[in-house]
Amino acid sequence: MKFPIFLMTAMLTLSSCMSSPDDPAQAAQEANTLLSDEAGTQFFAVVSTVEPSFSGGAHSIIELSGERRAQNDLKPTASSDLFIIGRGQYFYRIEKFNADNVSKFSIASPGGDPEWQYSTMDANDTAEGITSSNPYSMVFVNDSKAYILRYGSKRAWIVNPSATTEAQFKIGELDLSAYADSDGIPEMSYGVVVNNKLYILMQRLEFWQATAAPYIAVFNTNTDTEIDTDPVNPGLKGIELDVRNPSSKIAYSDGYLYAVGAPDSLFASGIPAGQGAGLQRIDTNTYQAEPILYSGHNVTSIAVSSEQKVYLVEYIGWNNVALKELNASTGVVLAGNVAGIGDTSDRNISDIAISTDGKLWAADSSLTDAGIYVIDTDANTLEDGPISTDLNPINISFCYYTR
Repeated sequence: MKFPIFLMTAMLTLSSCMSSPDDPAQAAQEANTLLSDEAGTQFFAVVSTVEPSFSGGAHSIIELSGERRAQNDLKPTASSDLFIIGRGQYFYRIEKFNADNVSKFSIASPGGDPEWQYSTMDANDTAEGITSSNPYSMVFVNDSKAYILRYGSKRAWIVNPSATTEAQFKIGELDLSAYADSDGIPEMSYGVVVNNKLYILMQRLEFWQATAAPYIAVFNTNTDTEIDTDPVNPGLKGIELDVRNPSSKIAYSDGYLYAVGAPDSLFASGIPAGQGAGLQRIDTNTYQAEPILYSGHNVTSIAVSSEQKVYLVEYIGWNNVALKELNASTGVVLAGNVAGIGDTSDRNISDIAISTDGKLWAADSSLTDAGIYVIDTDANTLEDGPISTDLNPINISFCYYTR
């Protein structure tokens, strides 16, 4: 007899919970020990983390301000392929390739059992011969509707994050098979919802080579139907990009989407060196993709503070990156590295994000001094870090708790 993943998790933890329900050590590990006793709203960064050997992973939470204390090694898992998304007083941890599940945690109990854990595989996948849906990210419309972008499939899932049973979780699908290339899938990765439209980035790698043009598909979130962004011309309905291997989250700010390309970070890009590298802006009103900015420079992560302050992680080589600032309105890249981070052969910034208080957070998973850096975006100076996450930090998101 097969049990749903969330039920199996509950069964495995039941005996320990019953044997020592008042165990102080266990309670401290499960609860948010960083919560203030005072009334009000407290903000946190939530960080997915992995073992340096990639033998497992966990997550950390960090105070957004003040002492920026961290609580690490929460809810360890055998999976090292993780992604985390904060929303309100909850965060969602995705276990990706060959793990194929998503868990919902309360920030009040970040190390305890999740509110639920559901699979991202179903009978349709089995029938198609899919061995791993490889869920990459989760994009929210509201608390009862979100999209799971499944890198190993041609179909994104529409889900209800407030579902209390696995049967209630999946509520629909989006068909992206039109964008599948020679390897049979479009490699959907990241997305964003803006003004009742879902934008889905598809890498469209062909057997891990960046030979096909990436696209952004646009869907109406009220009807879940695809919008033809260029009805005059035949072909795919989405927005064709000039960048290649867009491996980062797409960002949105003030009417523009931002997508980055880093084809040279692949083992074999399939295109000439530097081609398709850089940053591209897309006007969400006209769906027009502008020419590549910072052309020829491989960009692996992006965070947008404003049109004049776009932060980029430039890939130089293995364990060697540089943190840059670009003015998207002029295309000018500020001289030097932001906060002096980069060009030292011992930095591997895996993700950057703008916090709710306007700071730039950077996850450094390098071999030495791994941790989180916090940067003042007014002066581009280091404000804190490295804040230890014990394991190597991979991606950053934010959530809050209101007492």
